[in-house]
Formats: sequence, C-alpha cells, structure tokens
Amino acid sequence: MKIKSRFKPYSPDQQFLFPQNMKQWLPEDDLVYFIMDVVKQLDLREIYRPYECERRGQPPYNPTMMVTLLIYAYAVGMPSSRKIEKATYHSIPFRVLTANQHPDQKMQRNFTDPESRIMPIRGGKDFIQGYNCQTAVDKKAQVIVSTHVTQATNDTQQVLPLVKDVALNIDKELPKIISADSGYFSEANCHALAESEVDAYIATGRLKHGETALSPRGRISKDATTTQKMARKLQTLKGRKTYSLRKQIVEPVFGQIKEARNFRRFIFRGLTSCQHEWDVVCLTHNLLKLFRGGYEFNRA
Repeated sequence: MKIKSRFKPYSPDQQFLFPQNMKQWLPEDDLVYFIMDVVKQLDLREIYRPYECERRGQPPYNPTMMVTLLIYAYAVGMPSSRKIEKATYHSIPFRVLTANQHPDQKMQRNFTDPESRIMPIRGGKDFIQGYNCQTAVDKKAQVIVSTHVTQATNDTQQVLPLVKDVALNIDKELPKIISADSGYFSEANCHALAESEVDAYIATGRLKHGETALSPRGRISKDATTTQKMARKLQTLKGRKTYSLRKQIVEPVFGQIKEARNFRRFIFRGLTSCQHEWDVVCLTHNLLKLFRGGYEFNRA
C-alpha cells in the first residue's frame, strides 16, 4: 500500500554509486579526528621496528591505526578487546578511524599473571590480585605528569620515583609543593624531600604510642619527631588549605578513569605490559583535557 507523505526518502537497500569519504560521516570537531591528529605527531618507530624484518604470514594491521584505535577506545570507556572489535562493525567513529577495517581480538587472555601481587584494598579489609598504579597530577590543569606501575603492596617507596619522574617530564625541575595521603608517609621520605627542597604535605595517620599532637602555633620542641612535625604542619592554615586540595586534584582523576572511562582492570599481562597500558590510559586522560579545552592541531 502506498501512502503519500512528506517524509524524506528512506531506503535501507539504497546502494551508493560512488565511494564515500568516511570523514563526512562525523563533524569536523569530533574526538576521533582529534586523536587521529595526536597520533600523527607521535614517534611510533619503536612500535614499527619489530615489523621491519617480518615477512611471514598475512600483513599485519597498520600500527598507527591500532594505536589510534586503542586510545580512542580508552577515551570512550571501552577497555575490552571484544567490544572494540564489535564497535568496528557497528560504531561510525570506530569505522572511520579504522578506515572500515575490523581488527579481531586474538589476544590470549591469561587469568593468572605470575608478576602480579595480592594487594590490600579498603584499608586491608579486602584483597585483589593486581598491580599498584601510581600517578602525579598537576594542580592547575589536572593533567597527569608522572605514572608508575609497581608490584609493591604499599605506597611508601613510590614518592621519590614519582617526584623524580615529574622533573624528567616537566622542565627538569622538581615540584615545589606536593601533597599525598598517609600511605606515602615515612620519616625517610620527609627527610629526602626536605633535602631536595620540596615542600611536602603528607598525612601521617595515627601518631605512635607516646607521641602527642603539637600545637600549630608557637615554637617546635627540639625533641619533636618527624611525624609530630608533619602532623603539626598539616594543622597550620597553609597546611589545611594545601592538603584539602588533594581531594580536588588527584581523586577526581582516578574517578574519571574508573567511572567515566570504565577502566577497572588491565587488558594485558605482565608488569612491563601493564606499565605501557597504564601510560596509554593516562595519556588518554590528558588528551581529553586538551580536547575539551579546545586545543586544535594544524591539519595543513
């Protein structure tokens, strides 16, 4: 039955006479194009090198495309190889960035990772098998400036490596001020940071038996321990203000990675591979900050 109407023509079986330009499928300011522009700027020679002498089997997928695909998948909260493969069939952004190719998920999943460790969570009430992921976050831009993955079950030994990495990544200078929770506190860390002229505000947790809290005013006793001095420092006006910002700087970053982008477990296995994956996850976080801040690449 034919019904006259003013509807726009609709024909799912319509065939196109000319090849389409897939870039017309999305607006110019789409996140896909931003990430594609970013990857073009990256030095991927280390990724390409293993393929230079390999001539066996079917030609592999282009590494540039695969890097772009992985970063975009993390950006939209899809850290699953199975879901990524399906998206290359059903999602226009994924089809555009892969040029309508469909990399299948042939990853061998090993549910027992001998390099991982049993990690306490929720104050030691529960445990998980995994790795300890670390980040240092910039106060102003809330971008990640240092990353680290370790097998250590506590954070005490991670302060100095993170601080040194910040210096390597940003202008060769150590950060002037840092804040961290009680998991990072130790007298050795306090002394090392003070010697490096880093103004540290690290929660001390409970004072040891026999230690008493010092007043935030007045002179500091010569017999005061490092723990007492730090606890007193946190009670000062500057200390309270500086440490309170930690919840606004670091915790939202982990919340965005876990909740907004659904990253709760590693795809890969092994310490080195997980470090690389964590680097990509943190890179994705920073790229989204640039994208939402209106940063543009010159495509000329």
